[in-house]
Amino acid sequence: MNSRRPGLGAFRFTWPLTAVALAGVAAGMVLPRPLQSARAAQPPPAEQQPASAPAPLPFPGAQPPPTDGDGPSDDATAAGDTETEPAPPIATRTFDAPAAMVINYVQSGSATGFETLTRQMVEALAASEDAEHRALAAGWTMYRVSEPPGPNNNAVYVWLFDPVVADANYAVAQLLNQVFPEEVQELYETYMQSFGMGQTPLELEPVELVEEPG
Repeated sequence: MNSRRPGLGAFRFTWPLTAVALAGVAAGMVLPRPLQSARAAQPPPAEQQPASAPAPLPFPGAQPPPTDGDGPSDDATAAGDTETEPAPPIATRTFDAPAAMVINYVQSGSATGFETLTRQMVEALAASEDAEHRALAAGWTMYRVSEPPGPNNNAVYVWLFDPVVADANYAVAQLLNQVFPEEVQELYETYMQSFGMGQTPLELEPVELVEEPG
């Protein structure tokens, strides 16, 4: 017997889950930072301090959408440098399992904006003329952990993809670029700035609970 349930149909928004259902899962997805010794915690001399690293993007390898000003600088052009840098890698998030989920840890003050952006994106996918976009929307559901709040008082949202669209790119940067090409930069910045402790993607394999007779 196949235990996998069919696609969820139209996008269903923010169904509250009990703390028993997801709070434990959400809290367990974040690993504590290793403790540092008192000696290691001391900052190095000013001349040895490294530059601050940029904040990580939500998906490994993700890149912000390109801006209108991309290209060689005036100094490079004046020097006769005609070499072009390779294009940044396209943000990708694909799933091999038949179902998947992404746990989102969102700053409490950004929860409303995160919900609104997700709703706008999935509604646009559902209204798209692209068959793959409509399939993405049909299998995309969002849940919100009702209580208690997650780590660092983050609001915890779960994106459930069931069924997963095979080989489809679920990277939000690319989806926003496809359905909101004129607003992608602003929407992507809103999306990035909403996160507190980031995201945890999980691929889900079905487990048969009742064997087929005979």
